[in-house]
Amino acid sequence: MCPYCNSSSVQATHRRFNLLGFLLFGWWSILFGKGKIVVTCLSCGKQWKPGEAKRITKSVARRRFVGGLVKTLAWTVILFLAALLGFILLIF
Repeated sequence: MCPYCNSSSVQATHRRFNLLGFLLFGWWSILFGKGKIVVTCLSCGKQWKPGEAKRITKSVARRRFVGGLVKTLAWTVILFLAALLGFILLIF
């Protein structure tokens, strides 16, 4: 299950040899970059390492909660200011 978009179409693949990494770092890129497993979501294209999904899910949920809280607070302030303006216009 993708922690970003909750899609069930994910694919685990081995990381392949990277020519750019080889040109920049030489043999070190072959020794340390090859053979690692990466999970890829086929819907949104995001990638993560196995075992990171729980941490990412918590992070995404926290971000969504804070974003929703900020939107709710912003609408509360806007409605309060609109009511205050209506009250001031009613008095005058």
